[in-house]
Amino acid sequence: MNRTVYDETKACVLRSYFDTQLMVAENAGKVIRDYREFWMGHKGDIEARYTTHKQKLPPSVIEDMRGAYQRSQEFLSTATAEAPGEDQIRREFKSQLLLVAGFKPDEIEKMDVLGMGDDEFQETIRRKLAGLLEKNGARQKVVPLKDLEKYIREGWEHHANLPNGKVIIKLPL
Repeated sequence: MNRTVYDETKACVLRSYFDTQLMVAENAGKVIRDYREFWMGHKGDIEARYTTHKQKLPPSVIEDMRGAYQRSQEFLSTATAEAPGEDQIRREFKSQLLLVAGFKPDEIEKMDVLGMGDDEFQETIRRKLAGLLEKNGARQKVVPLKDLEKYIREGWEHHANLPNGKVIIKLPL
């Protein structure tokens, strides 16, 4: 494809996009049809001869056109919303980990999750999980032998067997 044809095709696509998006903006009440036709370079109907296609537009009309164009920006922009920054992603990731560990959203809001180093953050989660397992500070408990596997999956350690078919489990240090 020759360069001139390519450039003309690209210009046609852009003009089509511009016109279509301004039509949507017009439907949303952001811009009037006369302004859209003027910006497209169309001569318009007979009325346009007395409004937008005069020798010189009055300053008030120019300012109104600027406002309409500004209001139409959301329809004309081809850029997507800005991707979240690294800090925002880290904050959200850490907040989700804290939620999984059992923290409540209002507790997380009070924390400086970005200010915490990795070691401090991990220790905070460990303390919370250990606190959930401890139940009133007990570091050991007696459970039926048949439940031992379940407790080991939850993070408890086997400590000793009892003669009555029960075992002592403890929290890891």
